[in-house]
Amino acid sequence: MTETPTLRERRRTETWNALHDAAAELVLEHGMGAVSIDRITEAAGVSPRTFFNYFPSKQAAVLGVRDPHLPDCLLDDFDPAGDLVTQTTHLLLAVLRTATPHEDVARRRQLTAAHPELQSLRMHAVEEARRLLAEALTERLADHQLVAAADAPAEELVSLLVTAAAAVLQHAHRHPVAGSRTAGALLTEADVDHALEFTHHLWRNTL
Repeated sequence: MTETPTLRERRRTETWNALHDAAAELVLEHGMGAVSIDRITEAAGVSPRTFFNYFPSKQAAVLGVRDPHLPDCLLDDFDPAGDLVTQTTHLLLAVLRTATPHEDVARRRQLTAAHPELQSLRMHAVEEARRLLAEALTERLADHQLVAAADAPAEELVSLLVTAAAAVLQHAHRHPVAGSRTAGALLTEADVDHALEFTHHLWRNTL
């Protein structure tokens, strides 16, 4: 069950969005070097000292990225006896989305194309999301029968699961279901489910 955000949480989200929107639009129009934090905060209507309560750097504000996190509620329905690849894929997508809450994917791609240095921030967020999920699943799967059968540490099993999940999401990004989304839109459940179905089909017929 999704909790209703408090007034304070809604205001923080509004300020975060205002700073990101201002930073992104200013940089698209004027370039990274011509845009200062003071200019961003002025456009967003907040004080300069407020900026660092939301973003660690100008680049993070421009890209609209923050450190990912893994809410405890995401693991509530995790079933060690269920389809581990499918569950891990959906969990990884959920954690990744905590790092880039703004839904304007097209603008983010435009920014990274114009300013390749921003890619390092995105990759850091991806690696951190994978690390967080791997830590949580290692604990959950420590006594799993697959670990015992493989005679290998749980970390190895989980590392493979998270890597497989990342590959599924990458495939879903590159090969969306026809008509499921427009260019620059977020991944849909149909995209992810199609990629998972394709993955399971591949494994059944090649392993």
